[in-house]
Amino acid sequence: MQTEYHGPGSISNLREIIARHNGVKLFLITGKDSFAASGAKSVFDDLHLNGLEIIRFCDFSVNPRLEDALPGIELLTQFRPDMVIAVGGGSVIDMGKLITALSAHPGSDYRSILENSSVTVSGPPLVAIPTTAGTGSEVTHFAVAYMDQKKYSLAHRSILPDYAIIDPELMYNTPSYQTAVSGMDALCQAVESYWSVHSNSQSRKFASQAIKIILASITDAVNKKTIESRQEMAHGANLAGKAIDITTTTAPHAMSYALTTHYSIPHGHAVALILGKFFIINEANCESLSDKRGKIHFARILKELYTLFDCRDGYGCADRWYQCMEAIGLETDISTFGVREEKDYNLIVESVNPERLANHPVRLNRALLSQVFKI
Repeated sequence: MQTEYHGPGSISNLREIIARHNGVKLFLITGKDSFAASGAKSVFDDLHLNGLEIIRFCDFSVNPRLEDALPGIELLTQFRPDMVIAVGGGSVIDMGKLITALSAHPGSDYRSILENSSVTVSGPPLVAIPTTAGTGSEVTHFAVAYMDQKKYSLAHRSILPDYAIIDPELMYNTPSYQTAVSGMDALCQAVESYWSVHSNSQSRKFASQAIKIILASITDAVNKKTIESRQEMAHGANLAGKAIDITTTTAPHAMSYALTTHYSIPHGHAVALILGKFFIINEANCESLSDKRGKIHFARILKELYTLFDCRDGYGCADRWYQCMEAIGLETDISTFGVREEKDYNLIVESVNPERLANHPVRLNRALLSQVFKI
C-alpha cells in the first residue's frame, strides 16, 4: 500500500518518512542537472537532513538503460541504505524503481529478469518525488528500461514506490517544452487508459478527471507558467498515472518507443504525435474489436471520450488533439523528425510490442499501424 502526500510544501513530509524508518543511510537518485535546475536541491538543503549519510547516484541517460542501472545497483548493494529516494522526472523515478527492484535479486541475471519481468521480492523502501507533471511513474507498479535499443517493462506490485510526494513547487521551474511534453504524456496515458481493454469504472474515473484537468490547464501551464495551472497539471498527471497503473498503455505508447530510440524524439512528444491519429483509426475499425465487452461497450467509450474533448467524432478529436499540441508549441508533423519514408514506417511498426497491442480495443495489424503515417 502506497502513502501519498500532495500539495505545495508537501516535501516537508520527507523528514517524517525518514524518521518512521529510522533512516540513517539514504540512497538519493536524481538527474544530473535537473536536481538543481528544478529547485529540488535547494529544497533538500532546506530540509536540513544533517547527520544522515547520503549517497547520490545520477550517472545515467535520459531514457533508462540496464547498463546505466548496473553501477547504481552495485553502489546500492555496497552502501545498504535504509531508504531510496528518487527525485526527478519519469526517467529518474523509473531508474529508482529499477535499481531498487533489481538490487533485491543479488547475483541474478538482470537481463533475464527484464526480459521476463520476473521480479519476486522487494528492495528497500522507496520514496518517489516527481519534479515534472506527466509520467505518473510515482504511482505505478512498472519500471521501464532499454536493452539493445529495445524497451522492456518490469511489472510487479513490489515496484510501486512506498511513498509518493507530489509537491507542485518542485515543478514551477520546469521549462516550457518539458512541461508540454510531460503534460501530453499524461494526457496520452489518460486517453489510452480510458479505451484500454482492461479499463474499469475506477480507471475511467481517474482517466476522465485527468483529461478534464489537463485540457483545462496545459496551455496556461506551458505558456503562462502560472502557479495555479502547474498545480492543476500535477494533480492531473497523478490521476493519469493511477489510471494507467490499472490498465497499462495501448498502441500509441507501443509505437512511440521506436520514435524515441531511433529518432531521438522525447517520449511525451513521440506518443502525442501518434495518439491523435488513433481517434480516427479506432472509429473506423470499431467492427473488429479486441475488447471482449463488445461493440455497444466500445461505442459508449468512444462517445464518452468525444464528450470529454467536446467533439462529435474521431476526426474532431484528432483535430482538437493537434490544435492542443500547436497551442503549446509542439511540432505536429512527424516528417519533421525524419519519419517520412516507407522504411521509417516499417522500422516503427516492426518494433511494436505485441503485448501493448493486445491491450488496444481495436484489432490491429501492420497495415492498420502503417495508416498512422498516412492519415
